[in-house]
Amino acid sequence: MAHQAPCLVVDHPASAAVGVGECALHPCRSAGHGEDEGGVVAGAAEAGEVDGQHRGGGVEGHGRPTLAQTWQTLREGDEAAARGLTAATGETADGALSPTDNALTVFLAVTCNDAEWPDDINTYRQGVAEDRERYPLYGAATANITPCAFWPYTPAEPPVEVDAEGPRNVLLLQNRRDASTPHLGGKMLREKFGDRARLISVDDSGHGVYVLGRNSCALNTTTRYLVEGEMPTKDASCRAD
Repeated sequence: MAHQAPCLVVDHPASAAVGVGECALHPCRSAGHGEDEGGVVAGAAEAGEVDGQHRGGGVEGHGRPTLAQTWQTLREGDEAAARGLTAATGETADGALSPTDNALTVFLAVTCNDAEWPDDINTYRQGVAEDRERYPLYGAATANITPCAFWPYTPAEPPVEVDAEGPRNVLLLQNRRDASTPHLGGKMLREKFGDRARLISVDDSGHGVYVLGRNSCALNTTTRYLVEGEMPTKDASCRAD
């Protein structure tokens, strides 16, 4: 088979059906911790000093140990240790630009143009109230309003059709335990692409497989495809390293 221009989809939500509150870019709020329980948790979170840790560390599997350690030190009132852990990850607490700014900017440009987003604030207010009851742990945050509600730009071109018509050059990578985009979404997208695609399911957690992940099977399979044009002949699973 002649090598077609590669199409690589990594941990993509099924069929780009973006719903209200797909992401929530808000500082973490820690409620219910009085001063006697380590009120510094709420104080640091309100100041946004561990915001990047909370958002990114919990999504990427390899960041969770540091994230857990940060919250533990905050709960114990060890503010100096918590600040040290935050600084070690490259996050800033002094108003300087964060290393994640560029990635989030691109993410918003894609997300906000992929679908129509409600611009009525009451829509989000209602969603927050409903999801707070349905999903007490984090539902209110993910249903909250995002910059997409105020996005002033229109897509430069129509959305790409996701169907079985076209070249067989779509390699899908999906972690089995990705809390942000579950494995089921990868399987649904594979079905929509039909024989055009192959799905590589990885026995790992975290939101990101290629480059961001550390599974050698997934990394090698993807690199061979991108560099040599070697498309897997069938769907495959990568065991945990």
